[in-house]
Amino acid sequence: TAEGLIGILNSASFWMTNLRYTNDLSELQYATNLIAEILEAKSLEYASNDVLSEFFRRVKNTFSPFEGGTEVFATCFCENGNLLSQWRAYGGKGGGYAIGIDFYHLIRFLSRQCFFRKVIYARDEQHRIITIVIDKIYSLHDEMTREQDVKAADSDNTPPQFCLFLNRLLGEYIFCFKHPEFAQEQEWRLVYISDCNPIVNRESDLSDL
Repeated sequence: TAEGLIGILNSASFWMTNLRYTNDLSELQYATNLIAEILEAKSLEYASNDVLSEFFRRVKNTFSPFEGGTEVFATCFCENGNLLSQWRAYGGKGGGYAIGIDFYHLIRFLSRQCFFRKVIYARDEQHRIITIVIDKIYSLHDEMTREQDVKAADSDNTPPQFCLFLNRLLGEYIFCFKHPEFAQEQEWRLVYISDCNPIVNRESDLSDL
């Protein structure tokens, strides 16, 4: 609306949406399911290695894009400035405005540390990226725990640390992968991850947030 446009320009701000509350949670479930499938395949592949098998079991059981109270916020943009489907969905029944953004310069002026990602729709590319990430992490884990049994590996807290590290890496892709059917959207996402406890004390001073 005109009011929305004026609000953005006057405040020089974009409001970001908490991705827990998007109007289509299936898009998060799509990426989560894809990662779970790959982890399951890896778990079966290394079933004969007790340490790696236990590692993949833990990753599967603990993986969550909102691990540890993490909150994820995003503002979404379209690569095509005049895409008909976007006007139909967001144009306010024939009204609305399209704002062109120069992110090369805008990124430098953001008040919060965000990452800017192009959404990937091709399933084979999604599969390739996730597999590369998992392979690199488990290879490093294997190198550090080689010649150890599960109990010895646990003694220096290696598996939990690697699980946490891999979960954080994979978690970023949850917000950058979408089903191929949405490819026409040509979406880019500006994402902010807040490592905060979602339980807010009503008596707290939130003026500095």
